[in-house]
Amino acid sequence: MNFNNLFGNQKLKNEILNLITEETLPHAVLLLGMDGIGKFGFARAAAVEITSLHSEKDKESIDRDENNFELLNIYYVIPTSVKGKGDNGAFTQDDYFKSLFSLKEEKNPSSGKIPLGYIQYIISQLKYRSFHNTDRIVIIRDAHLMTREAQNALLKILEEPPDRVFFILTSSNEDKLLQTIISRCSRYLMSNLTENEMKEFVSKNAITLKDTELLLLLANGSPGNLVKYADFNIDEISENLAFAFRNRKLTNIIADIDKKIKKNKDKKQLILNIYNQMLVLLLYFQYIDNNKVFNYDLNLKKDKIERAIDRIIEMEKNSTYNLSWETEWGLIFYNLIGG
Repeated sequence: MNFNNLFGNQKLKNEILNLITEETLPHAVLLLGMDGIGKFGFARAAAVEITSLHSEKDKESIDRDENNFELLNIYYVIPTSVKGKGDNGAFTQDDYFKSLFSLKEEKNPSSGKIPLGYIQYIISQLKYRSFHNTDRIVIIRDAHLMTREAQNALLKILEEPPDRVFFILTSSNEDKLLQTIISRCSRYLMSNLTENEMKEFVSKNAITLKDTELLLLLANGSPGNLVKYADFNIDEISENLAFAFRNRKLTNIIADIDKKIKKNKDKKQLILNIYNQMLVLLLYFQYIDNNKVFNYDLNLKKDKIERAIDRIIEMEKNSTYNLSWETEWGLIFYNLIGG
């Protein structure tokens, strides 16, 4: 991965490149921003730049090896369902490489947690000096999905980092990270892509979309979300939501979501996110922005809209609901219609 392949955030790219070139990059970096805007790709591109600074290999070779996750000086930590086979869940080398399988297969890597054994394995590897490159990089994707025990283990090494080791963490939910971890990182906020940058992304990647304008609106500057959402008929979802609220039929929403989840069991959270975000768009543009993006009359009271939007955003932020998704939707539905 290299910065030339990334879209948006040019100012931040330049800043990080300057820090790397001048060898003043902080030992721990935290990249923040919404899902799908390229934080992990950015971290990987930074790792390539760090590696090439003191390597005898040319950058093209380094980039190629990194694309295959074959650089021995870069360690990847991702949410995983792999269970460590060692004592008390300790990770072995075999467990580590199994956890990377989802990256190589381009599967969704955010379907699990980052357990203590995973972090302990990485820490154990950092005790050995690298014969391949003086700089080593640990990339932790979705760092907020580390367990509390894993975060505490990471904190210890962040407090006394080994020489020439860089940690690059990414997160879309900073609130779930220990404040002590955040305080030991240099924080950088990555921006959502602009509409033009999103269109450039679609064009350069030869992506064919149905409901292009609505998808761009729903993706909200996130290329990753755009690609994932493109598997669904977004226009149909918006119409079904509008019909259900206009006709006061909660059962229609529940049935529609349930049908899609049963058909795509591995995409349950994605489907819930799509419906949550689509409802926010419907409410926002119908009652707050007054921009007639949608030609629906939901027949709702404006004073209830903002509270409902806040509730939906909170649901998505927490992602693991205390209540079932059916109950959450029921609460939102009846709060909005005043029932």
